[in-house]
Amino acid sequence: MRIDGTINTYIMYMPDGSEDTVRGLNASLDFSENIGIQNCKEGMDDITDIKIKSIEAKVLNGRKISIKATLEANVRIYSKEEVEIINNMENADNINFKRRPNSKFFSWLRRDQNLCKKR
Repeated sequence: MRIDGTINTYIMYMPDGSEDTVRGLNASLDFSENIGIQNCKEGMDDITDIKIKSIEAKVLNGRKISIKATLEANVRIYSKEEVEIINNMENADNINFKRRPNSKFFSWLRRDQNLCKKR
């Protein structure tokens, strides 16, 4: 997975030789990061939340500033798939249904063949 983005910053500074003048500078920091995520395939959807953990600016000389940002990414990947679900059974006299504890899903046991199927 690849994450691309831009951090827009505004840096306030006092120029050399000035004691009471504050100036400002807009700067954009582009970033791009490839993250290996197990079982992630092309076409999957994602929800990505990126937070700035820290940002730091240092004056290198009278004309250059270094800006460093540390980001935290929370990524959730999911895939939309069609799934068949049984919502009704007819002639189920020989089948026992049991709801799993704390779940919406059922287990069933077919009495005549002792087969268990779980959903």
